[in-house]
Amino acid sequence: MRIPLPGDLDGRGFSVETGRAAGLGRNRLNGRDLSAPFWGIRVATPLVTAQDFATAYATRMPAGAFFSHQTAASILGIPLPFHASTPLPLHVSSVAALRGPTGEGTVGHHLQIDPIDVIEHSGLAVTGLARTVFDLAATLDDEALLAALDNILWHRRAATLRATHESLADAFTRFHGRRGRSRLLELMPLACDRSDAPPESAFRLRFRRAGFPPAIPNERVYDAHGRFLAMPDLQFRGFRMAFDYEGDYHRTDQAQWRKDLARVPRLQDDGWHHTRISGDDLQDPSELLHRTRRILIQRGWRPPR
Repeated sequence: MRIPLPGDLDGRGFSVETGRAAGLGRNRLNGRDLSAPFWGIRVATPLVTAQDFATAYATRMPAGAFFSHQTAASILGIPLPFHASTPLPLHVSSVAALRGPTGEGTVGHHLQIDPIDVIEHSGLAVTGLARTVFDLAATLDDEALLAALDNILWHRRAATLRATHESLADAFTRFHGRRGRSRLLELMPLACDRSDAPPESAFRLRFRRAGFPPAIPNERVYDAHGRFLAMPDLQFRGFRMAFDYEGDYHRTDQAQWRKDLARVPRLQDDGWHHTRISGDDLQDPSELLHRTRRILIQRGWRPPR
């Protein structure tokens, strides 16, 4: 019969040394019910997310080390492109004067960093919101970088874990000489706290670079009598044009599907032009941009010279 784990070890990661101190022998520590995601670590529950792996690794993380880059983004809920959102390897950093973290399943970094840019979240030491986005600037494209900026400003984040334009500006003055800094300088004025998802950020940027009017995210639309019509993902308010990104959940969630069906006729009856955007438009936006430009001109917009 398998020896039960002590209650304080069951359900979380623990070091081999801790297990031995609790009376577990070699055979029990090598039991088939335990995984060894990192050298010297045992875990009794499946690890799925970056936070799961980070929590396990933290039991042997060197003093003064902290999670950064993609791992910090995952822990802090900052969206990442699919190729960058894998839970492993963990990105573990230390200040430049300390010995860097090493080991299978990890990528070590030495950073020049201000102590105020390392915070504790969910019991883990991680780079703060602004520092995490700045560290990712060298690896993310412009659309993903704007989505990350939008997310850390997002009005639905807990107030204790939300950046402001002022805090971003302060961080920008402190983070000198970093790769991607010039792109951040371009994107920061476009970042807003109302963008709910990365596709909205991507299309706002594409519309901007196509020369279109500013696309306003998630603002309520009312008719002339003050009756609520809809809250489109994006809109050109002055030209009564609305856009909604239709992800898979719009098809699979019946309540959302019915809501979508109801709002479009309301907008159209009030003189709005409504466009549904899909993942295909993310892959190739040329047709969407061409059609949007044509309809904008029909509605009185004059392209900049």
